[in-house]
Amino acid sequence: MTDDIKKIAEELFQDIIRMRRELHMYPEEGYKEFRTSEYIARVLRNAGIETTTGIAGTGVVGIIKGEAGDGKTIMLRADIDANTIREEVQCEYTSKVDGMMHACGHDGHTASLLGTALILSRLKDKLKGNVKLVFQPAEEKLTGARKMIEEGVLDNPKVDACLGMHLWPSIPSGKIIAKAGPVLSAGDFFDIKITGKSGHGSQPHFTVDPISAGSKLLNELYTTVIRKIDPSEAAVISVCSFNAGSYYNIIPDTAELKGTIRSFKKEVQDKIHKNMQFAADKIGDAEGVKIDLAIHKLVDVTENDSVLASLVRNSIKKIAGEDSLEDNVAPSTGCEDFSFYSQKVPGVFLLVGCGFPDKADNSPLHSSTFQMDENCLLLSVQVFVQAVCDYLLS
Repeated sequence: MTDDIKKIAEELFQDIIRMRRELHMYPEEGYKEFRTSEYIARVLRNAGIETTTGIAGTGVVGIIKGEAGDGKTIMLRADIDANTIREEVQCEYTSKVDGMMHACGHDGHTASLLGTALILSRLKDKLKGNVKLVFQPAEEKLTGARKMIEEGVLDNPKVDACLGMHLWPSIPSGKIIAKAGPVLSAGDFFDIKITGKSGHGSQPHFTVDPISAGSKLLNELYTTVIRKIDPSEAAVISVCSFNAGSYYNIIPDTAELKGTIRSFKKEVQDKIHKNMQFAADKIGDAEGVKIDLAIHKLVDVTENDSVLASLVRNSIKKIAGEDSLEDNVAPSTGCEDFSFYSQKVPGVFLLVGCGFPDKADNSPLHSSTFQMDENCLLLSVQVFVQAVCDYLLS
């Protein structure tokens, strides 16, 4: 079947590129992907695929039922939302929406899953069981997957396994990361509000300075808090916003810090939370300020199931050979709400290289100059189809 998969994918490759470029020109924010979801539904229905729209607002689900008998159900997921970034690269398919672009490759994810759907619809006479095609909104908000699950995407028919992917510019097109274990980190956001006492900048002794306290807390987070974590455990605290005051000679009443926490184990994440609260209490007491710390849990670690990862790795070898597997890359401290699915059923999340092989410095995700080597789409489609066939026929 591998030869058939490769042949059909190559026949459809230009259509897959066309779909990606059409999606790229009209990016939409999470839960506002109305044009995108209409486009997806139209492609699926034109291929005769049973399609449901309006899930979690703008989500779309297609079902392909194998005609070779009953069996398991595997879910494939693509995220469909874009980023509030103005695209700087000019080409024939540059974003036509001012201030919005597909800077995270979700247009490629969506086109890949549409291409996968078109191929599987041709092969359904050879398949047992079901393929559930999930086009999810609002991954960038890290809430879309949870809403899709709440609205029953893992049921009717019940999903037995799930696959997802992310295009990855830091590795070249033709390479795929598909290791068992952690792939992407857990992620939390935090808000810190420091309340002191305002006054004139020339008389700080009459004030309780929240900026001074915030600076000391920032230093504490970056040193003592993180140094209490075992160095063998990957963990990150980043303060990404520090706002206080509005004029040259006024010490303000408040200062606010916002940031993110990343790690690969729940116990590490919990320890960081505890250490942060301890640091906030200590600095608050020492500086005479009130410090309110709020931690917002976002997503857990995206971790690949070992049994399913072994099957998918064999599928990749059939399509592109063993050299296509990129195993010498550490897990990323990026995070993904695909983890909500893989906590419920065995899952594998692939990182598919989309960097230009002849380019030393590919623009990263969420960059206004992000581009992809579109050859990656052919490999991602072929691997998805092969993995589905291997899983359903195993």
